[in-house]
Amino acid sequence: MIEIKPTDFKAHRRFLEEVEREMYIDAGLARRSDEEKLLRLVRDFLSNCQNKVDRGQSVGFCAIENSEPIGCVYATVNGLDKKAFITSVYVKERHRGAGTGRQLIQFLLDELTKRTILDVGLAVTATNERALKLYDSFGFEVRRHIMQRLTKPGGTV
Repeated sequence: MIEIKPTDFKAHRRFLEEVEREMYIDAGLARRSDEEKLLRLVRDFLSNCQNKVDRGQSVGFCAIENSEPIGCVYATVNGLDKKAFITSVYVKERHRGAGTGRQLIQFLLDELTKRTILDVGLAVTATNERALKLYDSFGFEVRRHIMQRLTKPGGTV
C-alpha cells in the first residue's frame, strides 16, 4: 500500500538527491559525467527546497511503499498572490503507470486548495506524452510555448 506523506528531507535525502540528479540530466542542465556540478546543483536545490518548506513558501510530498520513497511532488507557493508552481513530479520507473503520480498530484492539489491556492502552474516537455495526458486530466491547459533552437558548431542548425 502506498502512503503519501510530507517530504522528510533528512530521512529521504538519498532518494531526493537521485530524483533531482535525474531531473537535471533530463532537462539538459548537466551531464551524467559532470558529477561535481550535479552534486552542487542537487544539494543547493534540496537545501533551498527545505528552507522554503520550513518558511511555508513551498510544499512537498513523497509516495512511500514499504517504508521506501517511490515518488515525490514539490511546488513553490506564493501565498500573497495565491499561486503555486509545481517544480518536480517524479515516480521511480518501475512504479510508473500504476497511479502513483496521479495520487501525488491529487494530494498536492488538495493541500493547495486547503491553503486557498487555486492558481497552479507547471512546465512539461512537449514530447512527454504520458505527463501531458496526466496533467490534462487534472485540467491543466497550455498557456504558452517555450521554443529552443540549437546551433551546431559552425553556425548551422
